[in-house]
Amino acid sequence: SDPPPTHDKEVLSREVLHTNDPTGFLAAPVCSLLSSLTRLHFYGNHEGEVERFTNEQEGALQLLTSLRDLRCSELYKLHCLPAGLHRVSSLETLRIEYGRSFKSLPKDGLPSSLKYLEIWCCSAFKSPPKDSLPSSLTHLEIHGCSAFESLPKEGLPCSLQTLEIWDCPAFKSLPKDSLPSSLENVEIWDCPALTSLPKDGLPSSLRKLTVRSGNSKELMRQCRKLKGTIPIIDD
Repeated sequence: SDPPPTHDKEVLSREVLHTNDPTGFLAAPVCSLLSSLTRLHFYGNHEGEVERFTNEQEGALQLLTSLRDLRCSELYKLHCLPAGLHRVSSLETLRIEYGRSFKSLPKDGLPSSLKYLEIWCCSAFKSPPKDSLPSSLTHLEIHGCSAFESLPKEGLPCSLQTLEIWDCPAFKSLPKDSLPSSLENVEIWDCPALTSLPKDGLPSSLRKLTVRSGNSKELMRQCRKLKGTIPIIDD
């Protein structure tokens, strides 16, 4: 996506908006005029940053009825996303990046339309809460989250096709119950605490397995033994 502007408070170009003032933007009079907005990028301004969204701000966000892509960057004090985010029924892509205080996805879950979820460099994020991932999700990326420990115990959505976990040193296990039969692509990089694949094997749907750069020797050994059973193994 386009880099955020460095001087303007807001930049609006037809259906795309970048702003470093999320609390000021999330007002009903503003959002009601922008029903055609499809892409919204909040980024930090390092002064008076938002920690949580108010009920009024959550309601304003729901007025963006065409919003398909939401990105939150460098909101260092933000703890969580708006609780009513699941009501933004048009949202397809959500990225949270460089959120030092970001800990959790909304307990009420994410929109049933969401396909792509990317969580990058959020050092306080440990695991998605139970039932927080929608059944529409096809792509999940977790990159550079030093406290990330585990996938949901009750399993990932049965729609998921791609799973990427990179540079997560606390990530220790990949249980079979968390891997859906829809999964086609798995990438694991720089996760040294992960020492084994699921005992009962990987889903038969898997077409590509990438496990290299910074992973344990035992994990690499197990992956090499799977050559010939998975179409593509990149190690």
